[in-house]
Amino acid sequence: MTALDATRYVTSAAMTPFSVTFFKDHTAQSKREENLTLASLVKIIRSTTANEKSRLPWLKLARFGNAKTEKGSLRHDRNVIACSGLEADYDGERISFEEAVDTIDKAGLLSIVYTSPSHTEAEPRFRVLCPFSAEHPPDRRGAMLGRLNGLFRGAFASESWALSQSYYYGSVNNNPTHRVEIIEGTAIDLCNELDETWLGKPDTVELIFDEQANGIDLVLSAPLRWGIGYGLAKNEALPYLPDERICFWGGWGGSMVLMCPDRRTTIAYVMNKMGPGILGSERTATYAALIFDALA
Repeated sequence: MTALDATRYVTSAAMTPFSVTFFKDHTAQSKREENLTLASLVKIIRSTTANEKSRLPWLKLARFGNAKTEKGSLRHDRNVIACSGLEADYDGERISFEEAVDTIDKAGLLSIVYTSPSHTEAEPRFRVLCPFSAEHPPDRRGAMLGRLNGLFRGAFASESWALSQSYYYGSVNNNPTHRVEIIEGTAIDLCNELDETWLGKPDTVELIFDEQANGIDLVLSAPLRWGIGYGLAKNEALPYLPDERICFWGGWGGSMVLMCPDRRTTIAYVMNKMGPGILGSERTATYAALIFDALA
């Protein structure tokens, strides 16, 4: 794929107009709504420039009402009427722009990818815009964003889930590294297969590791740490686990699921022959130790 030839990827879906709201700046004292195709929006993003980031305008794939906050802003959650698509912000500086485009292209997902104003080749940052096939109520946006986040293995910033969050677009001083790409495909609200890898807001995962109890479990008579919904690794109970963020649970006989978000790895084991205990067996410990050695 070439990054600059937008017309090559224009399909009938890409030619379907959708609502975009533009704000002059972060104060959002006024708004301008337009119905645009992806190709038209790409031209706007590509041609917009300012002498500094704070002077760039903002965009949002949604329609807003006219209710203002006490500070006069139109950009707030209660003022979102409908969502015509979603936006996802990546600032992790590890996934390149090319890798992002390739991931979306392989998934066949209709979208725009553009570099953010602070992007550099050494420290990549970008946004993904995915228009819907039709407008959806605001409370459906999070479900669709989880589809995209799962495709990127949970890479998007928590701010992406803020309903009224809008984003800068354009370049600073016509930065030559600024890039915009249209990817041909299907609207994300029609890609039900992406629910198989759905991932929610990163902060939700973090809640699992919020320790709720630490001590002897009165049912299992074993030392356990409890997060929300899962056990948390504790060397006394599961000495074969490395000292890192791992949540787990098992079943009677030795079965075990270990989830390691920092490694982006899940390990599941179901035995052919029942063993004693609910926190794994000797075989569980052996397999887990070998797997972690291999991942080291």
